[in-house]
Amino acid sequence: MDRNMEYKIRKVMSSYYKRKWAGAGICAIAIIYLIYLGIFKMDYRISLVVGGFASLLLTLSVFLVYITLAAVMIFVLMSASTVISETLMKDCDPYLFEACLNRLTILFYKDRIACNHAMAQYYQGNFAQAWETLQRINIYKLKGRFRFNYYVILCALHFRNGTGERVAELEKTYRAGIRNKKDQEYFRMLCADNNLFRAMENRDYESAFRFVKEREELAGKVSYPWHRVLFDMKEARIYAAMGENESAKLKLRHVVERGGSLFCVEEARGLLEKITGVKEVSEPETGRTGELETVQTGETVQIGEPEQEQETVQIEESV
Repeated sequence: MDRNMEYKIRKVMSSYYKRKWAGAGICAIAIIYLIYLGIFKMDYRISLVVGGFASLLLTLSVFLVYITLAAVMIFVLMSASTVISETLMKDCDPYLFEACLNRLTILFYKDRIACNHAMAQYYQGNFAQAWETLQRINIYKLKGRFRFNYYVILCALHFRNGTGERVAELEKTYRAGIRNKKDQEYFRMLCADNNLFRAMENRDYESAFRFVKEREELAGKVSYPWHRVLFDMKEARIYAAMGENESAKLKLRHVVERGGSLFCVEEARGLLEKITGVKEVSEPETGRTGELETVQTGETVQIGEPEQEQETVQIEESV
Protein backbone atom coordinates (compact mmCIF):
# COMPACT_ATOMS: atom_id res chain seq x y z
CA MET A 1 0.00 0.00 0.00
CA ASP A 2 1.51 3.34 -1.05
CA ARG A 3 1.75 6.43 1.12
CA ASN A 4 -0.94 8.28 -0.77
CA MET A 5 -3.46 5.53 -0.13
CA GLU A 6 -2.49 5.35 3.53
CA TYR A 7 -2.94 9.11 3.85
CA LYS A 8 -6.41 8.89 2.29
CA ILE A 9 -7.42 6.06 4.60
CA ARG A 10 -6.28 7.91 7.70
CA LYS A 11 -8.08 11.06 6.61
CA VAL A 12 -11.36 9.23 6.04
CA MET A 13 -11.11 7.14 9.20
CA SER A 14 -10.19 10.20 11.28
CA SER A 15 -13.37 11.94 10.14
CA TYR A 16 -15.34 8.74 10.75
CA TYR A 17 -14.14 8.29 14.33
CA LYS A 18 -14.57 11.97 15.16
CA ARG A 19 -18.22 11.72 14.26
CA LYS A 20 -18.60 8.45 16.10
CA TRP A 21 -17.14 9.97 19.26
CA ALA A 22 -19.30 13.06 18.83
CA GLY A 23 -22.37 10.82 18.63
CA ALA A 24 -21.25 8.92 21.73
CA GLY A 25 -20.72 12.23 23.56
CA ILE A 26 -24.23 13.43 22.70
CA CYS A 27 -25.60 10.08 23.90
CA ALA A 28 -23.76 10.49 27.22
CA ILE A 29 -25.11 14.04 27.62
CA ALA A 30 -28.65 12.84 26.93
CA ILE A 31 -28.39 10.08 29.53
CA ILE A 32 -26.91 12.38 32.16
CA TYR A 33 -29.57 15.02 31.42
CA LEU A 34 -32.39 12.49 31.79
CA ILE A 35 -31.01 11.02 35.01
CA TYR A 36 -30.36 14.45 36.55
CA LEU A 37 -33.83 15.80 35.89
CA GLY A 38 -35.71 12.54 36.32
CA ILE A 39 -34.14 11.52 39.61
CA PHE A 40 -32.90 14.68 41.31
CA LYS A 41 -35.26 17.40 40.05
CA MET A 42 -38.52 15.95 38.76
CA ASP A 43 -39.91 14.61 42.05
CA TYR A 44 -43.26 15.10 43.83
CA ARG A 45 -42.29 18.56 45.14
CA ILE A 46 -42.50 19.98 41.60
CA SER A 47 -46.27 19.44 41.62
CA LEU A 48 -46.59 21.18 44.98
CA VAL A 49 -44.66 24.23 43.76
CA VAL A 50 -45.98 24.77 40.21
CA GLY A 51 -49.17 22.72 40.16
CA GLY A 52 -50.13 19.50 38.41
CA PHE A 53 -50.69 20.84 34.87
CA ALA A 54 -47.50 22.92 34.90
CA SER A 55 -45.63 19.89 36.22
CA LEU A 56 -46.95 17.83 33.30
CA LEU A 57 -45.82 20.45 30.79
CA LEU A 58 -42.40 20.58 32.41
CA THR A 59 -42.11 16.80 32.21
CA LEU A 60 -43.07 16.84 28.54
CA SER A 61 -40.51 19.54 27.81
CA VAL A 62 -37.80 17.45 29.46
CA PHE A 63 -38.60 14.46 27.27
CA LEU A 64 -38.80 16.64 24.14
CA VAL A 65 -35.29 17.89 24.84
CA TYR A 66 -34.18 14.31 25.37
CA ILE A 67 -35.76 13.18 22.09
CA THR A 68 -34.06 16.08 20.29
CA LEU A 69 -30.69 15.05 21.68
CA ALA A 70 -31.35 11.46 20.61
CA ALA A 71 -32.25 12.59 17.07
CA VAL A 72 -29.07 14.67 16.83
CA MET A 73 -27.05 11.69 18.06
CA ILE A 74 -28.55 9.40 15.40
CA PHE A 75 -27.89 11.98 12.69
CA VAL A 76 -24.24 12.37 13.72
CA LEU A 77 -23.71 8.60 13.83
CA MET A 78 -25.27 8.17 10.40
CA SER A 79 -23.09 10.94 9.01
CA ALA A 80 -20.06 8.97 10.21
CA SER A 81 -21.08 6.07 7.97
CA THR A 82 -21.62 8.48 5.08
CA VAL A 83 -17.96 9.54 5.31
CA ILE A 84 -16.92 6.02 4.32
CA SER A 85 -19.64 5.40 1.75
CA GLU A 86 -18.79 8.66 -0.04
CA THR A 87 -15.38 7.25 -0.96
CA LEU A 88 -17.32 5.12 -3.43
CA MET A 89 -20.30 7.30 -4.28
CA LYS A 90 -18.54 10.67 -4.41
CA ASP A 91 -14.89 9.83 -5.10
CA CYS A 92 -15.63 6.74 -7.22
CA ASP A 93 -12.81 4.86 -5.47
CA PRO A 94 -13.83 1.28 -4.58
CA TYR A 95 -10.26 0.51 -3.45
CA LEU A 96 -10.32 3.25 -0.83
CA PHE A 97 -13.84 2.19 0.14
CA GLU A 98 -12.76 -1.38 0.85
CA ALA A 99 -9.58 -0.27 2.60
CA CYS A 100 -11.67 1.83 4.98
CA LEU A 101 -14.06 -1.06 5.57
CA ASN A 102 -11.05 -3.19 6.52
CA ARG A 103 -10.15 -0.69 9.26
CA LEU A 104 -13.53 -0.99 10.99
CA THR A 105 -13.95 -3.03 14.16
CA ILE A 106 -17.07 -5.06 13.49
CA LEU A 107 -19.07 -6.37 16.42
CA PHE A 108 -22.53 -6.53 14.88
CA TYR A 109 -24.08 -6.73 11.40
CA LYS A 110 -21.12 -8.54 9.91
CA ASP A 111 -23.19 -9.70 6.94
CA ARG A 112 -24.06 -6.11 6.07
CA ILE A 113 -20.40 -5.10 6.07
CA ALA A 114 -19.56 -8.18 3.99
CA CYS A 115 -22.17 -7.04 1.48
CA ASN A 116 -20.37 -3.70 1.21
CA HIS A 117 -17.09 -5.56 0.70
CA ALA A 118 -18.68 -7.44 -2.19
CA MET A 119 -19.79 -4.13 -3.72
CA ALA A 120 -16.28 -2.71 -3.45
CA GLN A 121 -14.78 -5.80 -5.05
CA TYR A 122 -17.33 -5.80 -7.85
CA TYR A 123 -16.67 -2.18 -8.79
CA GLN A 124 -12.93 -2.83 -8.70
CA GLY A 125 -13.51 -5.44 -11.39
CA ASN A 126 -12.54 -8.20 -8.95
CA PHE A 127 -15.55 -10.34 -9.85
CA ALA A 128 -14.17 -13.64 -8.56
CA GLN A 129 -13.59 -12.22 -5.08
CA ALA A 130 -16.99 -10.51 -5.08
CA TRP A 131 -18.61 -13.86 -5.86
CA GLU A 132 -16.77 -15.59 -3.02
CA THR A 133 -17.73 -12.83 -0.58
CA LEU A 134 -21.41 -13.13 -1.50
CA GLN A 135 -21.33 -16.88 -0.90
CA ARG A 136 -20.29 -16.29 2.73
CA ILE A 137 -23.21 -13.95 3.47
CA ASN A 138 -26.32 -15.11 5.29
CA ILE A 139 -29.00 -13.50 3.13
CA TYR A 140 -31.60 -13.91 5.89
CA LYS A 141 -29.71 -11.38 8.00
CA LEU A 142 -29.95 -8.70 5.30
CA LYS A 143 -32.87 -6.38 4.74
CA GLY A 144 -33.70 -3.16 2.96
CA ARG A 145 -30.86 -1.67 0.95
CA PHE A 146 -28.38 -4.34 1.97
CA ARG A 147 -30.64 -7.10 0.66
CA PHE A 148 -31.19 -5.14 -2.55
CA ASN A 149 -27.45 -4.57 -3.06
CA TYR A 150 -26.78 -8.26 -2.47
CA TYR A 151 -29.19 -9.31 -5.22
CA VAL A 152 -28.02 -6.58 -7.61
CA ILE A 153 -24.40 -7.77 -7.45
CA LEU A 154 -25.34 -11.46 -7.52
CA CYS A 155 -27.54 -11.04 -10.61
CA ALA A 156 -24.83 -9.00 -12.37
CA LEU A 157 -22.27 -11.72 -11.71
CA HIS A 158 -24.60 -14.39 -13.10
CA PHE A 159 -24.98 -12.41 -16.32
CA ARG A 160 -21.22 -11.96 -16.55
CA ASN A 161 -20.56 -15.66 -15.96
CA GLY A 162 -23.02 -16.74 -18.64
CA THR A 163 -25.58 -18.08 -16.17
CA GLY A 164 -28.20 -15.39 -16.70
CA GLU A 165 -30.96 -17.99 -16.83
CA ARG A 166 -30.69 -18.27 -13.04
CA VAL A 167 -31.55 -14.61 -12.54
CA ALA A 168 -35.29 -15.17 -13.00
CA GLU A 169 -35.26 -17.49 -9.98
CA LEU A 170 -33.38 -14.90 -7.95
CA GLU A 171 -35.99 -12.31 -8.86
CA LYS A 172 -38.74 -14.63 -7.63
CA THR A 173 -36.86 -15.17 -4.37
CA TYR A 174 -36.44 -11.44 -3.86
CA ARG A 175 -40.09 -10.80 -4.61
CA ALA A 176 -41.17 -13.41 -2.09
CA GLY A 177 -39.30 -11.50 0.62
CA ILE A 178 -40.86 -8.09 -0.06
CA ARG A 179 -42.15 -6.58 3.18
CA ASN A 180 -43.02 -2.98 2.45
CA LYS A 181 -43.37 -0.29 -0.19
CA LYS A 182 -39.65 0.47 -0.19
CA ASP A 183 -38.86 -3.16 -0.96
CA GLN A 184 -41.25 -2.95 -3.91
CA GLU A 185 -39.30 0.04 -5.24
CA TYR A 186 -36.05 -1.87 -4.87
CA PHE A 187 -37.59 -4.83 -6.72
CA ARG A 188 -38.53 -2.59 -9.66
CA MET A 189 -34.95 -1.26 -9.73
CA LEU A 190 -33.58 -4.80 -9.72
CA CYS A 191 -35.85 -5.86 -12.58
CA ALA A 192 -34.95 -2.76 -14.62
CA ASP A 193 -31.23 -3.54 -14.24
CA ASN A 194 -31.70 -7.19 -15.16
CA ASN A 195 -33.93 -6.35 -18.12
CA LEU A 196 -31.21 -4.05 -19.41
CA PHE A 197 -28.79 -6.98 -19.42
CA ARG A 198 -31.32 -9.10 -21.30
CA ALA A 199 -32.05 -6.38 -23.85
CA MET A 200 -28.34 -5.90 -24.59
CA GLU A 201 -27.82 -9.64 -24.99
CA ASN A 202 -30.73 -9.70 -27.46
CA ARG A 203 -29.48 -6.55 -29.22
CA ASP A 204 -32.80 -4.88 -28.54
CA TYR A 205 -31.39 -1.38 -28.13
CA GLU A 206 -34.71 0.41 -28.12
CA SER A 207 -35.79 -1.61 -25.10
CA ALA A 208 -32.35 -1.15 -23.54
CA PHE A 209 -32.79 2.63 -23.65
CA ARG A 210 -36.23 2.27 -22.13
CA PHE A 211 -34.86 0.23 -19.23
CA VAL A 212 -32.04 2.73 -18.61
CA LYS A 213 -34.53 5.59 -18.44
CA GLU A 214 -36.82 3.54 -16.21
CA ARG A 215 -33.89 2.84 -13.88
CA GLU A 216 -32.99 6.52 -13.76
CA GLU A 217 -36.56 7.47 -12.88
CA LEU A 218 -36.69 4.86 -10.13
CA ALA A 219 -33.40 6.14 -8.71
CA GLY A 220 -34.90 9.61 -8.35
CA LYS A 221 -32.65 12.64 -8.11
CA VAL A 222 -29.07 11.67 -8.93
CA SER A 223 -26.79 13.55 -6.56
CA TYR A 224 -23.53 11.57 -6.51
CA PRO A 225 -20.94 11.32 -9.34
CA TRP A 226 -21.00 7.53 -8.93
CA HIS A 227 -24.64 7.34 -10.06
CA ARG A 228 -24.11 9.63 -13.04
CA VAL A 229 -21.01 7.76 -14.19
CA LEU A 230 -22.80 4.41 -14.12
CA PHE A 231 -25.82 5.72 -16.01
CA ASP A 232 -23.56 7.35 -18.62
CA MET A 233 -21.65 4.09 -19.07
CA LYS A 234 -24.87 2.20 -19.67
CA GLU A 235 -26.01 4.71 -22.27
CA ALA A 236 -22.56 4.76 -23.89
CA ARG A 237 -22.67 1.01 -24.42
CA ILE A 238 -26.01 1.29 -26.16
CA TYR A 239 -24.90 4.21 -28.34
CA ALA A 240 -21.71 2.36 -29.29
CA ALA A 241 -23.62 -0.81 -30.16
CA MET A 242 -26.00 1.23 -32.35
CA GLY A 243 -23.13 2.99 -34.11
CA GLU A 244 -23.98 6.45 -32.75
CA ASN A 245 -20.36 7.27 -32.10
CA GLU A 246 -20.63 10.96 -31.28
CA SER A 247 -23.17 10.37 -28.53
CA ALA A 248 -21.12 7.44 -27.25
CA LYS A 249 -17.93 9.55 -27.13
CA LEU A 250 -19.64 12.25 -25.09
CA LYS A 251 -20.77 9.74 -22.48
CA LEU A 252 -17.51 7.80 -22.47
CA ARG A 253 -15.37 10.89 -21.91
CA HIS A 254 -17.47 11.78 -18.87
CA VAL A 255 -16.93 8.26 -17.52
CA VAL A 256 -13.17 8.52 -18.02
CA GLU A 257 -13.00 11.98 -16.44
CA ARG A 258 -15.24 11.31 -13.42
CA GLY A 259 -15.13 7.54 -13.00
CA GLY A 260 -12.11 7.43 -10.70
CA SER A 261 -11.03 3.84 -10.05
CA LEU A 262 -14.25 2.15 -11.14
CA PHE A 263 -13.57 -0.78 -13.43
CA CYS A 264 -15.84 0.64 -16.13
CA VAL A 265 -13.29 3.44 -16.73
CA GLU A 266 -10.94 1.00 -18.46
CA GLU A 267 -13.81 -0.27 -20.57
CA ALA A 268 -14.69 3.32 -21.46
CA ARG A 269 -11.10 3.99 -22.55
CA GLY A 270 -11.18 0.87 -24.72
CA LEU A 271 -14.42 1.89 -26.41
CA LEU A 272 -13.08 5.40 -27.01
CA GLU A 273 -9.99 3.95 -28.61
CA LYS A 274 -12.13 1.84 -30.94
CA ILE A 275 -14.33 4.80 -31.87
CA THR A 276 -11.65 7.47 -32.28
CA GLY A 277 -8.69 5.34 -33.27
CA VAL A 278 -6.64 7.19 -30.66
CA LYS A 279 -5.41 5.35 -27.58
CA GLU A 280 -6.61 6.86 -24.33
CA VAL A 281 -3.72 7.23 -21.88
CA SER A 282 -4.51 6.09 -18.37
CA GLU A 283 -3.60 8.35 -15.50
CA PRO A 284 -1.40 6.89 -12.73
CA GLU A 285 -3.58 4.87 -10.40
CA THR A 286 -2.81 6.21 -6.96
CA GLY A 287 -5.93 4.91 -5.33
CA ARG A 288 -5.38 1.18 -5.64
CA THR A 289 -3.93 -0.92 -2.94
CA GLY A 290 -2.49 -3.55 -5.23
CA GLU A 291 -3.55 -6.21 -2.75
CA LEU A 292 -6.60 -7.53 -4.58
CA GLU A 293 -6.39 -9.57 -7.74
CA THR A 294 -8.60 -8.62 -10.66
CA VAL A 295 -8.80 -12.03 -12.28
CA GLN A 296 -12.14 -13.54 -13.13
CA THR A 297 -13.22 -17.13 -12.73
CA GLY A 298 -15.90 -18.51 -14.97
CA GLU A 299 -15.38 -16.30 -18.02
CA THR A 300 -18.42 -14.44 -19.26
CA VAL A 301 -19.99 -15.84 -22.39
CA GLN A 302 -19.56 -13.02 -24.90
CA ILE A 303 -22.60 -12.30 -27.04
CA GLY A 304 -21.07 -9.49 -29.04
CA GLU A 305 -22.16 -6.74 -26.66
CA PRO A 306 -20.21 -4.66 -24.14
CA GLU A 307 -20.34 -5.76 -20.52
CA GLN A 308 -22.87 -4.13 -18.21
CA GLU A 309 -22.43 -3.18 -14.61
CA GLN A 310 -25.23 -2.87 -12.12
CA GLU A 311 -25.85 0.26 -10.13
CA THR A 312 -26.61 -0.12 -6.49
CA VAL A 313 -28.27 2.36 -4.22
CA GLN A 314 -26.59 4.43 -1.55
CA ILE A 315 -24.65 2.39 0.93
CA GLU A 316 -25.42 2.24 4.61
CA GLU A 317 -22.88 1.21 7.19
CA SER A 318 -23.89 -0.58 10.37
CA VAL A 319 -21.05 -0.86 12.84
